[in-house]
Amino acid sequence: MKQMCLKRSTPEKQGIDSNGILKFIKAIEASQLELHSYMVLRHGYVVSEAWWKPYRDDEPHILNSLSKSFTSTAIGLAIGEGLIQLDDLVISFFDGYLLDEVDKHFEKMTIKHLLTMNTGHAEDFIVRIFRNDEKDWVKCFFEEKVVHEPGSYFLYNNMATYMLSAIITKVTNLSLHAFLCPRLFEPLGITCEWDSCPKGINFGAFGLSLTTEAIAKFGQLYLQEGHWDGQQLIPADWVREATAYQVATNRDDGSDWDQGYGYQFWRCGHDAYRGDGAFGQFCIVLPDKDTVIVTTAGVDNMPDVINAVWAHLLPAIHPHSLEHTDAYEHLQQKNSSLNYHLEGHVTSPLMKNIHGNTYALTPNDKHLQAMTFALEEEKLFLTLTTSQQTTCIPIGLSHWEESMIDNDFGFKEKIRAMARWQSADTLQIVFRYVEATYTDEYMVHFEDNTISVDFMIYHGFHAPEQPMHIKGHTIDSDE
Repeated sequence: MKQMCLKRSTPEKQGIDSNGILKFIKAIEASQLELHSYMVLRHGYVVSEAWWKPYRDDEPHILNSLSKSFTSTAIGLAIGEGLIQLDDLVISFFDGYLLDEVDKHFEKMTIKHLLTMNTGHAEDFIVRIFRNDEKDWVKCFFEEKVVHEPGSYFLYNNMATYMLSAIITKVTNLSLHAFLCPRLFEPLGITCEWDSCPKGINFGAFGLSLTTEAIAKFGQLYLQEGHWDGQQLIPADWVREATAYQVATNRDDGSDWDQGYGYQFWRCGHDAYRGDGAFGQFCIVLPDKDTVIVTTAGVDNMPDVINAVWAHLLPAIHPHSLEHTDAYEHLQQKNSSLNYHLEGHVTSPLMKNIHGNTYALTPNDKHLQAMTFALEEEKLFLTLTTSQQTTCIPIGLSHWEESMIDNDFGFKEKIRAMARWQSADTLQIVFRYVEATYTDEYMVHFEDNTISVDFMIYHGFHAPEQPMHIKGHTIDSDE
């Protein structure tokens, strides 16, 4: 029977002081670092885990660049099956894409160069591909100038990882996700999806979403050198090579981004390594401590999360079991109380005055044309109108209300929304995209027949420097 769920234990039984975990949580809160979840494993057991409400344990969370470590795993599996080799030239898989005059550097670029972010490019051009709505990303890769000789220049390059995904698809006729399903995801009991480019090639560099426990399983699998429930899922030699120091990252700042890079894994201090995604998606593996630490988050300052791990969790790890203390009960209480509940008031004298009002809005980058407010006991219905669509969003006044909305890219996203009155005439509305890293906030100030709205997108507690300011005035239903 395959091990579908990780085993549970207590911190002290597995040699971790609950006080250290409590200090970690308190340090995160004191620094206003917005974690969405954390999980600590020791000796293969989950010893502590928590989700800040409204985030939940059964929901997948976007991994961002932590996806890269899964792409690396696919390459290791393909090498193990004899489908490809590290020194294979990238151009050997894509003859039909080559230009009449091929950049001479492509004649030297190998799979290993893609894995180690040493392709020789001078910039990560994936944003340009998105902005230009390009359809054929492989073609774009070969059209981009390679400034440095491959192997001589480290540049964190999302397109390098995308090309690894494209190679998997080329040699297997399967998507990266389909290739990994029977080899990795299914044996680990993981169900997931992976976003793709217009040609149907999984992004590779990002776009994978997993639950916190699924990330932890992946970290534990690597800690066990690819062995899982009686099977060798990943070649042990690949695990050791992929997570070892392969190239310098040229940071020279002593941070955990300056410890070297493997095959789509970062090296850390304390002889650890990690999968790493933007805004605080971490899977940190400490082989010497037989420990895995996972976070999902929406933080601006990623180094502060890792620094809190070293400052508080690392000293709490001991080589033997510990005596049970009251700290464990305190930790359990703390874990169960973690919540991003809004402060403020459920009601305001203005509520009856704004019920049913529609406000025409000044031109804005969100392309919002109107906002309509309707109230029902402890629930607010906010209708947002653009030139393309009208969306009615239920919002809890004393709870997080769940719904699905279309994001700016036309994809459906799950949100939980809450609103609270910050004063008699100012309403704070928060949308948490609970499977992503960001949060939308509307701070709406009502005055007579007008409103002013400050719209902000948060990754963590810190707002952008220039929130969008929108004004509006009430209109009659037939206006």
